[in-house]
Amino acid sequence: MGYLDSEVPERENRGREYLAYFFHLVPKGILANPSLPPQERKQWQQLYDQNKRWLKFSKSGNPLSNWSGLRVADLARKLSMMQTYNEDYGFLSNMAHGSSAGSLLRMRDGKLQITDDTAATPILVYGTRYMLAATEVWNAHFKLIEELKMAEFRKRCQEAADELKRTSSTRPTGHTS
Repeated sequence: MGYLDSEVPERENRGREYLAYFFHLVPKGILANPSLPPQERKQWQQLYDQNKRWLKFSKSGNPLSNWSGLRVADLARKLSMMQTYNEDYGFLSNMAHGSSAGSLLRMRDGKLQITDDTAATPILVYGTRYMLAATEVWNAHFKLIEELKMAEFRKRCQEAADELKRTSSTRPTGHTS
């Protein structure tokens, strides 16, 4: 177990901070909707009011730019997961920012294909896996998502990952034609 998983009170506080940040950011857009029924508006406001005490603030008095005050690299370091972080971050960052290293170029009809949708599926699958893992940890404590729904999310994510493995093993890569 990594550093962040080892201390129960801290784990609970991090969950509260995460939810407080969620209720700080998300309801702004929801509450801005003029067609929102008054009862729902009241519920969102109550959730924010109940959780705002867990927000972290900068020296200037504004909420921090992210829920933990740490960058993802800092969290990975605390969890002793830098190797995983470096590999995954490099892969996803190259893809997301369109670098030549992340373009997953390939040859088609003897011509180099520079723009295609090759990167879309891996970004969605791997990004979804990260979010699902975070959601599972969060939900294990706060129980906001029903277990049957979580099981369905896991199943769909695994099916997508399996499909990605099947299709990527049959696709030509940048050095073949």
